[in-house]
Amino acid sequence: MKNDYFRFEDTEHDIPFYNGNPKLSYSKIIALFLGLCLTFCIPFIEFGDMVLLKAILSCFIPLIAVWYSLEGNLSEIFRKPEKK
Repeated sequence: MKNDYFRFEDTEHDIPFYNGNPKLSYSKIIALFLGLCLTFCIPFIEFGDMVLLKAILSCFIPLIAVWYSLEGNLSEIFRKPEKK
């Protein structure tokens, strides 16, 4: 059996939060933590009959926190699939 039989990762593109890539300052880490806390609190907040608002906030709050932390460069964690 080869050593790389179970090797699924791509050696050129790996999860980018390794080895300080991207570099996150304390304000960016706080923004990610705040986005996490706000997203966790959304189900406990009463919006009345506005279920759609809860769904939209549950999506956009973490997205905005990640967008701010990566300075709008979402290609740090997302990339187009390519045929191999």
